[in-house]
Amino acid sequence: MRTLSGWAVTAIAAKLKLSEARTALAREQTAALKLKNMVARREYVSLAGVRREVETMFGMLLERLLSLPGPPALACPVGSPRRAARTTDRAVVAAEGGCP
Repeated sequence: MRTLSGWAVTAIAAKLKLSEARTALAREQTAALKLKNMVARREYVSLAGVRREVETMFGMLLERLLSLPGPPALACPVGSPRRAARTTDRAVVAAEGGCP
């Protein structure tokens, strides 16, 4: 029966670690490429971009409501843009998986 010397065992262990590292790198590169392709196909969008769009749309809606006479304008409390920013912040935090 043949036994391995200490340096042979060390060399085998190093090769196994290298193989594991290469496998992990290949997985990470595959995941990164999948994400990049999904972004290119517009399956994912920037959270900051969504936030800008929501804030812009809310601002336009608020301007429109405030320009109308009567009840629609009265229904918009003063300070709504700040409240909208807080609401948007809560939505962003929730989208990121945190607690609002």
